[in-house]
Amino acid sequence: MNVKASELRIGNLVKLESGEIVPIRGGGIAAIESGYLKVEPIPLIEEWLVKAGFELLDGIYYKSMFAYGGDQCDDFELQIFNNDENYFAVSTMETYIPIEYVHQLQNLYFALTGEELIQ
Repeated sequence: MNVKASELRIGNLVKLESGEIVPIRGGGIAAIESGYLKVEPIPLIEEWLVKAGFELLDGIYYKSMFAYGGDQCDDFELQIFNNDENYFAVSTMETYIPIEYVHQLQNLYFALTGEELIQ
């Protein structure tokens, strides 16, 4: 399965045809869009969550994102839920949004924090 260039941003990790895992660099998105470079998404498995600093507790992967300002200093956490079939999802209120690939998790984390998750 090839990943769409529109889903990627510089820094996202992808798999080349050779099997090598590399971050997208300048010009990479245009090369993918033109068909010159073929890449595949990296399936999100527990190994990638651990590399990204998530910790497993009672079947939920947690990662502190940033400290809350004010009188209290509680961490906001990104929670990734998993079932026995490596189905990961982010909980938003009462719905679950599936996350299948590493670049999706990278993009979500960047959108929430403005920081890179995995480089």
